[in-house]
Amino acid sequence: MRILIQSRGVAVTQPLRGHVEGQIGLALGRFADRIARVTVRFSRADAESRCQAEVSLHPPKVRAEDTDADLFAMVDRLADRLSRSMTRALELKDVPTGTTAALPARRRTTAIRERK
Repeated sequence: MRILIQSRGVAVTQPLRGHVEGQIGLALGRFADRIARVTVRFSRADAESRCQAEVSLHPPKVRAEDTDADLFAMVDRLADRLSRSMTRALELKDVPTGTTAALPARRRTTAIRERK
């Protein structure tokens, strides 16, 4: 799995680069054999920075983004979002067309009120 880091207006230091590679590698490591490339883009808008990631699978793409002034915290949340998105994308990809039985059931919550 290749991780490409691009930047526009944000200094990508070696510690930040290592953090991105570590967090993304940890979050997506179990999918490594299905991932061709991960592109992480940093940009700055006013006081906050933006981080976008795109995972190139065989064939769909999974995208996630986050904004924050703290680059390291932003990468942590982005890695978590990517992991969840990858799980959903691969679960749906592995389901045969026309079937819904293999899809996970959604949890339903109901409000319970106490009677007085």
